[in-house]
Amino acid sequence: MNTPSLLIVDDHPDSLFVIRKTIKETGATAVYCSETETAKNTLRSRGPFSAVVVRMLSQSVDGLDLLKSIRASASPAELPVLLIISDSDLEFAVTAIDSGANDLLMSPFSSQEFCVRTGIRGQSARRRIDTTHPVVPDSADVSRVHCEMPKVDPETFRFSYGVPNDVVSSWNRDELVTATQLDTVLVCPECSGIPTFRHGCEACGSAMTEPEAIIHHYACAHIGAESTFRKGSSLSCPKCLQNDLVAGSDFECVCGAHRCQDCNHVANDPVLIGHCLSCQCRFAASEAISLPIIGYHIPASKRQLRRNRRKTSVRAGADSADS
Repeated sequence: MNTPSLLIVDDHPDSLFVIRKTIKETGATAVYCSETETAKNTLRSRGPFSAVVVRMLSQSVDGLDLLKSIRASASPAELPVLLIISDSDLEFAVTAIDSGANDLLMSPFSSQEFCVRTGIRGQSARRRIDTTHPVVPDSADVSRVHCEMPKVDPETFRFSYGVPNDVVSSWNRDELVTATQLDTVLVCPECSGIPTFRHGCEACGSAMTEPEAIIHHYACAHIGAESTFRKGSSLSCPKCLQNDLVAGSDFECVCGAHRCQDCNHVANDPVLIGHCLSCQCRFAASEAISLPIIGYHIPASKRQLRRNRRKTSVRAGADSADS
């Protein structure tokens, strides 16, 4: 599988920080240019590239000019071009799509969104499956060692060993008990409960998000979210106030951001949200806590001793009740 190679044409330090970090983490390669003419020369001398990411407009970068130059010799299928736009560039969004841009990336953007828009992924060619961590060490006699592992409590939705905390603490202090990390899981940052994860609104955590179309009104060149044009069952331009707009003759729609149906927050894309099954807390997946799953290898003799103590305690309680 070929490693993705991108041409990045941008001079904005914040977006370049995200891009460089993402390129490094995914194992892709990239050539960076900060001027339009330099990018044109690079395309001729350093290609081929799997995609071009260029800022729409800045002091030294003219994204539309570079896009037109690329489309003179390469189709959108042959060389995808992604344009980075800011709020002030929205008026050029339709022109960019018409000129052959494959997609638009609203700045600021996240590393995850950059991966999705450019089509780069993690290092697929280097993916691996970790060797399972042994429940019992290879050097141990299986008949003489027992491993205590945490299980999910169906009432609290938390991991539990089924014994009091002071017993677990005694295992940590006991030199004859060996602790081994078996895995790591993500849990709720509030209560350490087990969460489910789904995409939702970055502001309120709701899963009820929907795509928000962007309308370009031909007459006055106004560009805005469809919701700002909506007036009852018809569409009306909020800028020039023209009513009863007709798709195709009065305006055109392009794909835009996502709007939350619960809080009306608008974002480029939904984010991964955690929902705790225990305390019902909603949180960004990035805020989840990594909880190590520890197995305790307990010698059979100590385990039997603990059982005997438990039986003795039960008998004592029964004798006390009889008397």
